[in-house]
Amino acid sequence: LMPGGESLAQLAERASKALTEIRSAHRSSDTLVVVSHNLTLLTLLCTTLGVPLDKFRHFRVNPGSISSMSFNGREATLMSYNVMPPLLEGGAET
Repeated sequence: LMPGGESLAQLAERASKALTEIRSAHRSSDTLVVVSHNLTLLTLLCTTLGVPLDKFRHFRVNPGSISSMSFNGREATLMSYNVMPPLLEGGAET
């Protein structure tokens, strides 16, 4: 917890609420993309998949990676996890 910052539980609650609002604004058949910071994505993985928040370090989300979930109502299925797009696998070329 950063001094004056929110707790992990508060972050998870805020992120889960935002994801619910995003999903509610779209049809269930729509494909949605959510982009966020590492810790926010880790808490979403935990809360959405029913993993206790104190286990968030069991996940790793690399910068630029893609994880995907499929939803059936409120139930989520992890479809892919921490996949690096081909252009990022070897690092950026200049």
